[in-house]
Amino acid sequence: MVVTLLIAFVLIERFIIFPSFESLEQQYAKQDIDRVEEMILDNINQLDRQLHGLSSRDDTYNFIENIDNDYIDSNIDPDTFANLHIDFVYFLDSQFQPVWAQTYRFDIDDTDQVKITTDSDNMRQYDVLLEAQLVKLKALSSDEPQVIRGLFFQHNTAVSFAMRPIFNHNEIGVSKGYLIFGRTLNTVMV
Repeated sequence: MVVTLLIAFVLIERFIIFPSFESLEQQYAKQDIDRVEEMILDNINQLDRQLHGLSSRDDTYNFIENIDNDYIDSNIDPDTFANLHIDFVYFLDSQFQPVWAQTYRFDIDDTDQVKITTDSDNMRQYDVLLEAQLVKLKALSSDEPQVIRGLFFQHNTAVSFAMRPIFNHNEIGVSKGYLIFGRTLNTVMV
């Protein structure tokens, strides 16, 4: 009788209880994955909205034509990018050549002050990774919106980015170039 009960217990456990737990576990895992995916998409969309504000301004449009240090001083302040958690900024001309580019590292020191440093090594790595995005952009027809946003990985770290054409404030005419913002998705964010 004990052997029969043990066999019955093992069979009930294996064919009824474990499949129920597995099903619940998969359901919870799917919900967690959906939450992470939603956070990443929200992050990319937020980055795109921030980018749109700067890419459709007359002074940005003029900056691509005539590189002006006054524009850099008044519009490209590292503190702004620190507040927005933007790790790299690229201004490209219509031939996809960098007009101005900068990557940042934002660290909080022991006084809770944000320490901003530029990072030229990261810029070279981002250049390589963004090449694939530029190929995609070049492949778009002129009828399609020239906006690319997404995610790529650098050293096992996810980096979200958005890329938009630079127009004047009413977005009429020919684009003078492209603006790219990028943000590292660290483990705290995920």
